Amino acid sequence: MQNNQGGTELPQEMMISPKRYMNTGPQITERLEKFFSVIGQQGVLRFDQAQCFLGRMTPDPSKMKQPGILSAERTRKILRPWLKEEVILYRTFFNRQKGCIWLTAKGIKYANLHLRYYEPNPATLSHLYAVNDVRLLIAERRPKDT
Repeated sequence: MQNNQGGTELPQEMMISPKRYMNTGPQITERLEKFFSVIGQQGVLRFDQAQCFLGRMTPDPSKMKQPGILSAERTRKILRPWLKEEVILYRTFFNRQKGCIWLTAKGIKYANLHLRYYEPNPATLSHLYAVNDVRLLIAERRPKDT
């Protein structure tokens, strides 16, 4: 192939692409491993509940603006790569309410849970959110219990 300057042009498949390093992409930490397990066990988490769970699992609570609750910005930063990797899904079901997060089939495997894939049903969300609130309350009162 010749280009406009009279030289030859390399075929597209022979063009050198930017280096892709092996350690790129999101990596699972101990906190994320626990967090994915919680999502799988609970079925679904409302965004503010995810902030609370992640806040309680944070490795350095002294850096948090509000004790026990991760900021919305930091929570989005943690979750965004996992949405992109299709490990979790996020959806707002009701107008003017916070969205919810649940694991994909791939996410269930990542969490090493032996569960079937579950997609939240808007009719059961209020019940699931209430169960999550109870779990958060128990975790607050009895942090050493599992």
